[in-house]
Amino acid sequence: MRLWKRNAAKAIRFVLLLACLPLRADALGDLRTALKRLQGSDPVKATVDYQYWRQTSEDGGPVTVQGSVTTRAEDGPQGLRIVWDRATLVAADLELRASALAMVQQAPTAQIMRSLTALDIDEHLNEGATLDRLLLQATQMDVRPDTWQGRPATLLAVRLVPLLNPPSLRRAVKEVTAQAQLWLAADGTPLAWRSEVNYKGSRFLIRFQGVQKEEIHFLRSGNRLLGVWASNEERQSGFGQSMATRRNYRIAVNESR
Repeated sequence: MRLWKRNAAKAIRFVLLLACLPLRADALGDLRTALKRLQGSDPVKATVDYQYWRQTSEDGGPVTVQGSVTTRAEDGPQGLRIVWDRATLVAADLELRASALAMVQQAPTAQIMRSLTALDIDEHLNEGATLDRLLLQATQMDVRPDTWQGRPATLLAVRLVPLLNPPSLRRAVKEVTAQAQLWLAADGTPLAWRSEVNYKGSRFLIRFQGVQKEEIHFLRSGNRLLGVWASNEERQSGFGQSMATRRNYRIAVNESR
């Protein structure tokens, strides 16, 4: 009770500030308008720390691949450039050579490097365009005042239409739900994103199911929106097998241009 008395004025101001956040009927439309302003090509340099974990079930038991790599990326009007340092390339080569001599030995560095694609990095360095694409067929579900990391924000909940490829997968999936939450600053700039996709289906009378979860924290840099922290989890089971994957990205922006 003493704590409430001491902080009562601050708490009341905070609640009033939340109440003043604009809650528009077409918050999704306003967001897409804001995203148009965040699809620029101002030069950006960043260090990308990437952590990867995958576990698959096989006849001999679970097989796990895990580790981390670091790369540097530059993006601007001329396009995307990714640089691997020599030590990482040498480590990958040594592991591949050892694996060629002993087939049971893994080459995790090479596998993790292959799993980090240029498209992954491009999407996180250009989240304005990435989000705009993900929201093309979205439907607004709810909008209300909230907070993000202690800051007043607007929480926008949407229903997504996930892209299922190849066509054979679209035919096999019988149930799919996809929803996302976005935390927005007062000027409409996205602060964070969380999404979850659940699906079930069958093929050749064999059932399968899976779930995908993603969380991204954003930072505005000039006229572009960056994903400076991201976590992606996926679990699949069916056909007598299961797989679980986790990918974490931490992108540190080099402010010197």
